[in-house]
Amino acid sequence: MPKTNPSHFAFLLLIGLAASRGFGQKDVFGIGMLMPSRQPAQEWNSLHWASGAARSITERDPADPTHWSRRRGDGNLMAIDGEGVMTMGGPQPRLYIMPLTAGGAPFFRDIEFTGYYRRIGADGESYAGFVVGARSGAEGHGDVYHCLANTYYLAFRNSGTWGFDKELDHPNDAGGKSGPLFPGGFPADRWIGMKYLVYNLPGDKAVKLEAYVDSVSGGDMGKGVAWKKLGEVVDSGQWSAPPGTCGYPANTVITTGGGVTFIRNTGSARSQYKMISWREIAPGGAVNLSHSVRKSERALSGVHGKAVRMDGKTIPARFHPGKP
Repeated sequence: MPKTNPSHFAFLLLIGLAASRGFGQKDVFGIGMLMPSRQPAQEWNSLHWASGAARSITERDPADPTHWSRRRGDGNLMAIDGEGVMTMGGPQPRLYIMPLTAGGAPFFRDIEFTGYYRRIGADGESYAGFVVGARSGAEGHGDVYHCLANTYYLAFRNSGTWGFDKELDHPNDAGGKSGPLFPGGFPADRWIGMKYLVYNLPGDKAVKLEAYVDSVSGGDMGKGVAWKKLGEVVDSGQWSAPPGTCGYPANTVITTGGGVTFIRNTGSARSQYKMISWREIAPGGAVNLSHSVRKSERALSGVHGKAVRMDGKTIPARFHPGKP
C-alpha cells in the first residue's frame, strides 16, 4: 500500500472543511459560496448595477462604490439598465476590475468568480462567449507590456464547449483542459451561470483552476441553484504557453500575476451580464496576501516608467495602453 503524505492529507482536509463551510454561506446575491472569503474581505460585485439609474459607461462607472470597474478594449457599447443588468458589445469589449492607480487596491490572486451571462442572438466568434480572466497585468493585453499578460482564463464558448486557457505573452495563449458544454452551440437568450475558482496550492508553486456551470436556474435564486462541476486542472509546470520574446520559460506557473480580473468577449453586438462578483478566497483558512504579493510583479496602470516581468527583468517603455 502506498504511503500517505500527512501534509497532503492535512491540506485536503482543510480544503474539505473550507468548501463545506462555503456551501453554507451566501454571497450578496444569495448565491452559495464554494469557498470562504479571505479576511479582511476583498470583493467586487455588481450590486450597484441595480441602483435604479440607467447609464452608459465610457471609462469608470461613477456609481461603482469601489471605483474599480473600468470599460476597456475595443467596444461600442457598455450600458447598465439600473435593474442589475450590464449590456456590452463591440469588436473586443472588456470589463476590467483594476486599481485606480498603479500599486493600489485591489490585487486579486486567489479568487472565486460568480456571474450570469446571456448571449443575445447568434453573433460572436466561435471561441468567444462568456470569458473570464484572472491574475492579469493591468496593461498586459496591450502592445507594449504584453509580457505582463500572465492570465488564466475560463471560457464558455459560443461553439458550445468550455475550456481553460493560459496566456503568458499577449496575444498568444495555450488551451488546457476542455470539454463539451452545449451541443449545437451556446444557447441564445438564456441566462447561464459560471463559477470559476483560481487559487494557489500550499507552497505557492502550483495553481489550481476549477470550473462550474449553472444552466438551470437562470439566475433565479427562488428556483435553487445546482452548480455542476465541469472540471479542474493543476498547473505545476507541465502546462506550457508561448512566451514569445519575453524570455521566461514556457512552463512558467502564474503563482502571483498582476492582480487584475476581467470579462471579455469578441465580435458580439450585444451580450448581457448580471449578478457578477469576484471574491478573494482563503482555500486553506484565512490568509493575508499583503505578504505574498511581490511589488515587482505589480503591473503598471496608466503611468510612465518601466514594467517588471514575472522573472524580475524590467521592460523599459513609454505608456501605451493599446487595446487590452
